[in-house]
Amino acid sequence: MKHLPKLIILLMLGLIPMQVLGNNVFSGAFTPNAISLNELSAATFDPDNAAGQTHLTTLTITNISPSSHKLMMKVKLTWNGMRVLEAEFQSREEIAPSETIMLTNGELFTDALSSDFTLLSGGYTGINDIVNIDPTLKQALLSGYFPDGVIKAEVSLRAVTAKRYEPSIFFTITIKNTGPILLLSPGQKVGSTPPQVNMKPVSFMWSALTTGFNRAAWLTIREFPQNLPPTQTSVALTGRLFYETASDQDAQDLITNFMFADYLPFNNGCYYAWQITLDKYNENNPFSSSKKPKDSESLKSEWFVFQYVTDGTTVENESELKTLLMNLNDSAINALFVQGFNPVGNVILNGRNYSGHEAIKLLREITEKDVEIRIGN
Repeated sequence: MKHLPKLIILLMLGLIPMQVLGNNVFSGAFTPNAISLNELSAATFDPDNAAGQTHLTTLTITNISPSSHKLMMKVKLTWNGMRVLEAEFQSREEIAPSETIMLTNGELFTDALSSDFTLLSGGYTGINDIVNIDPTLKQALLSGYFPDGVIKAEVSLRAVTAKRYEPSIFFTITIKNTGPILLLSPGQKVGSTPPQVNMKPVSFMWSALTTGFNRAAWLTIREFPQNLPPTQTSVALTGRLFYETASDQDAQDLITNFMFADYLPFNNGCYYAWQITLDKYNENNPFSSSKKPKDSESLKSEWFVFQYVTDGTTVENESELKTLLMNLNDSAINALFVQGFNPVGNVILNGRNYSGHEAIKLLREITEKDVEIRIGN
């Protein structure tokens, strides 16, 4: 009995190498392990051009055991949980202790012969493997880009001598397309007759899809003299830079509010063109939490233009709009007038902004029909 503790200790020491060999032979990590994109090209996963694939991530594999071993690697790719491919590889040579192998996404998703690995099962033939798993995905990819969704790469590692794979490691791509930026008010597209505006302050409103990781929007306003309104070819290159979102904090406020209003020193009779710019992320420029918004690429809206006036023309239009609204005999609208609210002179219908005589004409047409009125913010 006196020798039993020594025997137990010897047994425990004898088990340590077996545990290391069975469970902790290879370690692996993706860098980065997750990215977010507004746009992902279908050509990103091109098996015929592994070297030309955009670099999205790197898988680092290290032999952390005290012995050399051949590596078994299982690779699985899914889109929104649906399997795109699954393949199993074996290293051609043993990997020495502390030796590291680094593989890019292009080297993981390829059908090219590798000098380092042998394909044991499965494989990847390219975009055809992806388009056939879902009709919506197929339609989007045929247009050149992935739709909203989550692409997940799962890699499992083990030594050839081990019976089971070690816990999987993951690389995740979250895709949320931003879509176009829709300007609402004030103004019309460049090329249309610019409406007159005399609101104080002028309120700029637009609409865009929110993604959760796009973090900034910038407003640009250019001023043009009364005798030289902007055109499609001159709007971005001529005129005077009148206002531009200056700080990152202001830009972050605009991405959530979709509105800007301030008492800017507009000049009577001058034309003003404005545009919204959002940060945008694609495979060449993925989102990361450490990146500053201005380090991203950008998505720009079209230009809207209006003429600022300080005479009574617009005031008369607003007065007639108020009269037409009062003639609707709606208690909620009348209650707003009692509280001191007045129309701003703009009518927005189906995403288009109407002002001046166009707004009055449209409202007259509406008042002649049966309508349901709802008051919102």
